[in-house]
Amino acid sequence: MKAFGIGILTACIAGIISFVLKDLQLFFIMMSAIVLICFGISGLLINAFVNGDRVRANFHAESKKQRDARRSWAIQVFLIGLPSCAAAVASAFILLFKGFSH
Repeated sequence: MKAFGIGILTACIAGIISFVLKDLQLFFIMMSAIVLICFGISGLLINAFVNGDRVRANFHAESKKQRDARRSWAIQVFLIGLPSCAAAVASAFILLFKGFSH
């Protein structure tokens, strides 16, 4: 839950920055960047971007303790990016409907 809280705090800070600058598009860009970075790192940590042979080689080359630690880090990084994902989707809808009203 600590990682999720850090993600919420990050989204709030980005929201304050975009509110002060009165730029919702900047908020969307910041949230999207955070999501791409966090989800990308999480994917790298769980070997989501490698083929099966590489996964098997990594599985046999590391201990269960190392595997569990890597998986834990991947979950934590994913949870940091989760609130930013929700904020990016919400701001995208707001920007989309704002564009239809003009």
